[in-house]
Amino acid sequence: MDPQMEELLKSAEAISKLSPHEASILSFLKDGYSTRDIAQILHMSHKKVQAYRQSILDKLSARNTAHAVAMYSRKLQLEIHLRRH
Repeated sequence: MDPQMEELLKSAEAISKLSPHEASILSFLKDGYSTRDIAQILHMSHKKVQAYRQSILDKLSARNTAHAVAMYSRKLQLEIHLRRH
């Protein structure tokens, strides 16, 4: 299998393990929102969003938020690829 496709599949599998709240927060992070912005949008406390962000990093074994966002972006790439084929 193509190494790039393997990486896309790994990212998609990891992302699929996130809860709906975690996936939503990761999507906002991908779009450049801060945890404070996300807290306001979702009517949550800032600490709650920070806890979700940490949970995302833990579940994805991501080194940091940028790494988690990169994994999410790879999942989106895979979805686009699969729709085309």
